[in-house]
Amino acid sequence: MTDAELIARLRLPWPKDGSGDEVTLPIWVLILTDEAADHIEALEAKLELAKKGLRKIIRTSDMHSAWDIAIATVEKLE
Repeated sequence: MTDAELIARLRLPWPKDGSGDEVTLPIWVLILTDEAADHIEALEAKLELAKKGLRKIIRTSDMHSAWDIAIATVEKLE
């Protein structure tokens, strides 16, 4: 299951078979699955930011610049 598929399942925690049967879930389950989906999306965004910073570091030949990029990337991730 991809992250996108997991997020979709968390956003709509209904039967996998697509039967359309109405499912009654406690509100806390719906809130929890929505929060989990939000958290996964936030982590994906941070991962993309980290990848972008690493690509910049790979492209630079100046170690001082690489250090500055690494620091800036970490600050953005925190």
